[in-house]
Amino acid sequence: MLSQSHNPINAKSGAFPTFRRLLRVTRIEFWRAVWKRARRPLAWVFGVSLAAHIALNIWASALLNRETAAIQARSESLSVGVARPSIAANRNAALLYERAGVVLKLTPQENEIENGLSFVSARTPQSAVLRRKLLDRNREAVALTRRASTLPDCRFEVRLENGAPSSSHLFPMHSLALVLSAHAIEKANERQADAALSDVVALFRMSEHIAREKNMMAGLIAASLERLSYSTLRRVIETTPISPQQARAIEARLPTTDWKAMPVRCLQGERALGLAYLVETQREVASPPAWTPNGYKTAVPLWRHIVAPPLVAALRAPVSKLENVHFIRYYNGMIKTAQTQSAPPSPDAAPWYLPWMRDYYPVFDCAQRGFKAMLADRAMAHSTLEVYSHRA
Repeated sequence: MLSQSHNPINAKSGAFPTFRRLLRVTRIEFWRAVWKRARRPLAWVFGVSLAAHIALNIWASALLNRETAAIQARSESLSVGVARPSIAANRNAALLYERAGVVLKLTPQENEIENGLSFVSARTPQSAVLRRKLLDRNREAVALTRRASTLPDCRFEVRLENGAPSSSHLFPMHSLALVLSAHAIEKANERQADAALSDVVALFRMSEHIAREKNMMAGLIAASLERLSYSTLRRVIETTPISPQQARAIEARLPTTDWKAMPVRCLQGERALGLAYLVETQREVASPPAWTPNGYKTAVPLWRHIVAPPLVAALRAPVSKLENVHFIRYYNGMIKTAQTQSAPPSPDAAPWYLPWMRDYYPVFDCAQRGFKAMLADRAMAHSTLEVYSHRA
């Protein structure tokens, strides 16, 4: 006889259970037995994992705080201001440069990155016609650029594109400088030396304005503009005679950008920009979906967006902090080599989770050599103007 507890016949109906019911009962009993045996080991595993996670998070926080404190002790910035610059509008040249970039009118051919405005410095009759057409379309842009170059301060607003700080607002500066260079050349052709040299001085000030931005793109553009100003000055001197007084006045207003310190300044700015990008990327993991009038932008249940992102962010917190520590240490190594003018770290030393930094290495190496070449170009300009200033 089977006991009542093991009797397969239903006690109420007296019917024999189906195969599916037997299978369901068997599964329930199996998992219940598994849970009874595994719940204590699972509780131990969860407790040890939680303690290890907390300990790792505390250790990563201590490392990150140590690195940031060391940087702040050297009076170096680790933040990127995204708000409007705290400079009076009537003193900030960046606002006028942005307006000039908006009103700048270039044809599709002139907008080409490669050789789009190459006719500016050409000496053919066709290039002279193209220069005059360019200047006729951009009288307002030239006036705004010249006016901006006279202002004492320049600080651009840092913009975010896809969560990362962007330098795209600096790109029109090179086109504006080329248009101003064309204006100087035309004035030199008309034998108006004062007006041409005034445009050259405006190019000097544009380069100095951009050089105050602490990032590699700004440094490269500033070097390009200073090099353009020297070539424009040489063209003006070759085209129209200048007096010794004019030569001495221009020599006194040559750019004063410290190109020896520029690599360190740029790397410090890139470190701040990179950290801002990392922090923004890590914050996006814990961000809920955006709300629109048509509802949330999501293709999965809303509760997953509410529960999962904070949980994932909490689990990733130690890893995110260690990523920031590795990033800071790598850039500190590059800054140290720039200060000592030794060989920078190998591209293979870049963090594996930031593959774009391997592409950044040759850019930095090329920029460092370009910054050194600017010193030779400035010395050549000094020598040339020195000769003209002593002519009878």
